Amino acid sequence: MIDLPLPPMDSVFVDVTDTAGIDVAELDRLLPNIEAAAARLDLAALDLIARRVAAIAERHVGRLRVGHLVRRVDRQLRLRRAQVARQLGQPL
Repeated sequence: MIDLPLPPMDSVFVDVTDTAGIDVAELDRLLPNIEAAAARLDLAALDLIARRVAAIAERHVGRLRVGHLVRRVDRQLRLRRAQVARQLGQPL
């Protein structure tokens, strides 16, 4: 499972001015996590990452830069998930 540090609860609801930049940085950090989860054959971690990518995509529907990176990460995620499922003998 991916261990991400949680921020203090009082800072969770602070108004963030550059959410797109923050989410782009997070998407960049997810690519190595996808590879690590695939190497461990961890479908649960890949599903968790997929939910995170979907949440980011939902937040930034009209932003081209975020949308491009979401598609790139999603493509890599679906490829690795299919490979792991095939190795484990599970349906896609």
